[in-house]
Amino acid sequence: MAGLYRRPPPACSGRPPVVLTTAATMRTLREIMVPVQPFALRGDHITLDALLKACGLAGSGGEAKARVAAGDVTVNGETERRRGRKLRAGDVVEIDGQRIQLQAG
Repeated sequence: MAGLYRRPPPACSGRPPVVLTTAATMRTLREIMVPVQPFALRGDHITLDALLKACGLAGSGGEAKARVAAGDVTVNGETERRRGRKLRAGDVVEIDGQRIQLQAG
């Protein structure tokens, strides 16, 4: 057993370990690193532009429309360009490094 570890294990070799990243891994890291702000729905849905205004991420409907059209907003990890998209409980919206998760009210 004494000769089992002639060389140090890779984690102890002094070199940084090789990390293979995939889109799923990056999404998981983002979920860990960016805190989620909950948003309670009053009905069964809310439109994307109304959510941005309600959370204070857009000062007006025109600003919300412009941000969505510019591709600044992601819904469930995918860029969303429809300001009237209906969001339901469980959806996650990300903009400016902030994540909002919709919850049933």
